[in-house]
Order: sequence, then structure tokens, then C-alpha cells
Amino acid sequence: MADLVQTKSLEDKSSVDIDTVMTTNILIPEFDLSDPELWFAQLEHYFTRHNIKSEGVRYQELCSVLPSSVAKEVRDLILSPPTPQPHTILRREIMNHLSLSDGQRIQRLFQGETLGDRSPSQFLRHLQALVGDNTVGEAVLKQGWIQALPRYVQHCLDAQDPDTFSSHLARIADRIIERGPPTASSMIHYTKKEEPANDPVIAQLIASVKSLTEAVSKLQMGHKDKSMSPQRPRFVSRNRLQRSKQSGQFCWYHWKFGAQSTTCSQPCAWPKQTLKNIGKQITPPQVATTDAGCLNSRLFYVRDKNSGLNFLVDTGAALSIIPNNKTELGRETSSVTLQAANKTKIATFGQKTMTLDLGFRRQFPWIFTVADLDLAILGMDFLERYEFLVDTNKRRLTLKETSKYTKGTESRITSLNLIQTPPVTTAKFQDILAEFPELTKPNPQPSKSKLKVCHAIKTEGAPAFAKPRRLAPDKLKLARAEFDYMLQLGIIRPSDSQWASPLHMVPKKNKGDWRPC
Repeated sequence: MADLVQTKSLEDKSSVDIDTVMTTNILIPEFDLSDPELWFAQLEHYFTRHNIKSEGVRYQELCSVLPSSVAKEVRDLILSPPTPQPHTILRREIMNHLSLSDGQRIQRLFQGETLGDRSPSQFLRHLQALVGDNTVGEAVLKQGWIQALPRYVQHCLDAQDPDTFSSHLARIADRIIERGPPTASSMIHYTKKEEPANDPVIAQLIASVKSLTEAVSKLQMGHKDKSMSPQRPRFVSRNRLQRSKQSGQFCWYHWKFGAQSTTCSQPCAWPKQTLKNIGKQITPPQVATTDAGCLNSRLFYVRDKNSGLNFLVDTGAALSIIPNNKTELGRETSSVTLQAANKTKIATFGQKTMTLDLGFRRQFPWIFTVADLDLAILGMDFLERYEFLVDTNKRRLTLKETSKYTKGTESRITSLNLIQTPPVTTAKFQDILAEFPELTKPNPQPSKSKLKVCHAIKTEGAPAFAKPRRLAPDKLKLARAEFDYMLQLGIIRPSDSQWASPLHMVPKKNKGDWRPC
């Protein structure tokens, strides 16, 4: 062992460095694509703690923990280690590839950042980290932060001194949010209520309320006429009054207190099913709504390491959603409309393919619906496709295939119960579409054929020759992502042919979406 410690097979490594590297069992933190600057700072603390000073050892440790997507960006530096400072050069190149420019930081600051489920103080620290050493002034940053807060919080902060520090305002905003926790309905933009006249149930309720109102008005008018007529006051005996009270076949207690009565004397015609609650505490019925307080929410967030987004695991949502401010699709709405549990209409802006890394050592590609919301959602379509098990008690998301799980963070948001509304509003076809929900429910996974007959056509000889054309880098990236997605879903399979066909990319109607032909 002593001879091994004293060897210097690696460049500029001392014996102390080698011994430290060989005996440590503490793992290096996993690479974070969303914040490479913070990850490199953690890695530097790791090297300092374990007395790793050699550039060669640092370079090897860094190469061993890089994910494949980042390693491809610096492939040349991994295959041919640079000299004389391989770790420093590799780190600089990774930061150049992954870090945002000053213009991109400012653009995200004023266009792409929302509060979401973060507290105001957490959101302020996020904006400060996003700006970094940029020349954006404190006043501009504070104004952008205030504008992203809910309207009722802005009104409270407007009453504060304009010279108050942002950190003090953040603490005040945190207390305001704690006293009035957000609801899921506050995450919806551009709400559009459904007209009551279009719903026959609501129309029937309105007619019933109207008839009851007219009947009560007539009774009040009749009582007013009787009270104004000149009559002599008459003496009513106690026995006669008692008989009038019991004319409805109820005992005195139910006649006096109704459903709140805790005592009953026979004979009494009060319904028997309510007598079993006598002596028990009366609790109000629970109403299922998204506008209730979210203190009892059992939903949780899981973090995607590729994009840095926190996804709300919502088994009540039929679709998986990403917010429109996290994409570049613009504000052109699509024909698909979503609906929340409270009949609120939510606009959509097309679809976007994303590959998620939820900490299971594998990637999960999926086509997300881009909607006008402030939060990203993993709905039942995604959870059902990859067979995830949701444990709301321990806030864990478990992959059934491997039994591995990832722990989520608690959410204060209640379920939106998002569903996709049919593309037509005519009552004649709504019943038919409701009977066959698979017609409007998106299903990226191909359906399995029930036929037992398969056809295979094998061709021989060389196909027609076409000169190869190089795709533009942006189109090549989109085409590769699309084919990888279809390959993982089982829509296509690798070919055993040595020939290739020319690929033509056609833009779809939705902005930023392409179709390979």
C-alpha cells in the first residue's frame, strides 16, 4: 500500500492527494443543468474538503460525473485532455456552453419568470441569482419582483416606504402570503366563465330560484296587508298556542329548533335518519372545489434536472402542462381548450416535446400541452404511460418498473382537475364525444393492434439515388429529438437497411413545431 501511495503515475499528484482520493467514500454532487455555476461552487467545496489540489485528479473527477448531454458538448476536451490545466479549461468550456448571456438573463428577468409556488423571498433570491453581476439596478430588480407578485400583495407593499430594502419587503410579502395562502384558481390567466344560459342545469336552477323569490314576495305582501288591517287584538290561550305549534306533527323541540335540535319527544314526524345525529357534533358537508383554502393540499412537486422546472404531480389533471412563459410559442392560441373543475376556460398554445430527468437514472420524453398557467403539471397521461405510483402521504413518486422513488416537495396548491373540452360546443355532439373520450384525449402511445396478421415487405436492390443534403443545425436538433421520442415510445424501430431516405422538415401550424417528412 505504501508503494502504491508513493507512485506518481498521474501528472502533478502528490502522495497526499492520491491517498485522499483513494480513501474517500463521499459522492460528488450530481450535476445540475439548471444552475451549473452553483454546481461548480459545490464541487470546489468538495475538492477543498478532501484536499484534492491536483488539476489531473480534478479533471478526472469532473469527467466521471458529467451527464451524457453535457459530455457531448465538450467531447473533444474529454477525448484529448487539454494542457497544462485540464480541469480549469474543461470547466470554462462547460460554463460557456451552459451559462446564459447577459441579454438572455435580462430577457428572462422581465419576460419568463413568475412566482409560481415559491414564496416571495425565494423568488427574490432567484431573481438576484439570475441577474448575477449584471448592471441591472436594485430599483429595476425590485420593481420587476413586485410586478410578479399577486395583486393583493402588491397593494400591501405599495403602502410601504419606497426606500425600504427589498429583503425587508420580501419578509413582509411572506407574511401576507402565509395569512392568505394561494389557491389553484389563482394560477389561471385570462379566465373566461361559461355562460349560465348554455348549461340546462344552471338554467333550471335559475328558474327555480326565480319562482321561489316570487312566492316569498307574495307571502311578504300578504303578511304586510294583514298587519296593516285594523283588527282588535285577541287573547290566545296557552293550550291553543301549543296545539297550533304541533299542527305539523312535530314535537316542540323540532318545531322550535329544526335540524339543530338535540332532543326529540314522541310523537314526532321528524325524519328518522336525522335522529341518529342527536348528541353529536354537527359538521358542515365537505364541498369539492379548487377555490377552497389549500392548507389541506396533499400534492407535491418533483424537479426536472434538465429544465430546472418544478412539476406539480396532480392525479386529478388529465393532461400534462407546461406554462407558456417557459416556451417560445408566442401568444397565438390553438383550437384546443382546457377546462378546470370550476368551469374556467384555459387557453392553450400548442404542444412542446420535452425530455424529463426526475432522478431515476433514465429520461422520460413527453409531449406537453402549453397552457396559460403559472405552473407545470404532470398529469395522468404521463403518470399512466410510465406507470408511476403516487404516494401523497409520504410525497413520493415511485417508478413501478424499478421500485425506485424520488421525494417531492410539499405544495400549497390544490388540484385544478384539468380536462380537455371537446372541439365542438353543439349539444347534439357533446353526448357522443362524452361516450368516446379517447377521440379527444391525447394519447402519444400507439394503440396495440388486435389483429393476428402481420405483413412484412422486404425490398432488394439499391433505391433511387439522391445526393445527401446537410440539415440546418436547428432543424437537425429538432429532427433528432422527434425520432428519439418516437423510438422510445415504440412508434418506430431501428432499421436493418444500409440505405437512408432524404428528410424534409415542414413547419406545423403551431409556432416552433416541425414535422419530419
